[in-house]
Amino acid sequence: RNHAIPLGQPASLDTADPAPSAVELLLASLGGCLAVGLQWRLSREGVAVRNLEITLRARSRNLLVFLGAEDEGSPALEGVEGTAWVDADADEDRLRRAFDETLRRSPVARSLLGEVPLSIQVKTA
Repeated sequence: RNHAIPLGQPASLDTADPAPSAVELLLASLGGCLAVGLQWRLSREGVAVRNLEITLRARSRNLLVFLGAEDEGSPALEGVEGTAWVDADADEDRLRRAFDETLRRSPVARSLLGEVPLSIQVKTA
């Protein structure tokens, strides 16, 4: 496939950056995979989804290692947290089950699990 993806600085104090960082793209990939997977799974169950939004945030164990300012520690992500906001014709329990199944089958999430703790809540919009 022939897609060009702009990539920005790993850390910035600017209020606006021209391109996302590699970590932001990783989070976008995870959120996109989960959103598409959940939408697909719910539609297969006959559940109408009116709106779906996933917000994610991550913490680095020690960003200074990546930047070369420190040698000790790890620049890896310490964890990913977020919320999946779902407005659909299903109760929160059914949405949670569908989301758990989506998480279990997500190639992006499964690549991170075991290395990075994921904590994503499901809430009705």
